[in-house]
Amino acid sequence: MCKCAPTSSGAICKCVGRKIVLYKRGFPLVIFYRIERLQVKMSNRKNLIVDKSLAFATDIIRFCDLLSRSHKYAVANQLLRSGTAIGANVFEAQDAESRADFIHKMKIAAKETSESIYWLLICERSETYPENSSLKEQALELKRLLSRIILSARQSV
Repeated sequence: MCKCAPTSSGAICKCVGRKIVLYKRGFPLVIFYRIERLQVKMSNRKNLIVDKSLAFATDIIRFCDLLSRSHKYAVANQLLRSGTAIGANVFEAQDAESRADFIHKMKIAAKETSESIYWLLICERSETYPENSSLKEQALELKRLLSRIILSARQSV
């Protein structure tokens, strides 16, 4: 049954399957085709690299907030950019146009991970900077995971 509202011009709407026809005085005026909403089934499996990169980004944001409150703006800005760029590139790689594009975006994420590790090492080795060893461990785990993904994607070419 059609759920069309009556028109102000007195046209009558009849729906047959996907076809919607507006009639006035018994003659068809306009024919529309109903577009069904696509139901995208999400996989029940979680995407580990997406979840871990997102968790890392939120932890980095909290740590950079701490750095900013300590007036360590230069390192906070650099770490914030590189730490959140990992997740952004991983997310973007999920919609890659080709395998080569996927590998390229994952490589960029791996480079950003290396840069984040560098800034975390700066914090660790500087006496006046707060340090967070769990962030460094998370970054190293992301680096290992990204390396395996890149290697696996290259081998399946």
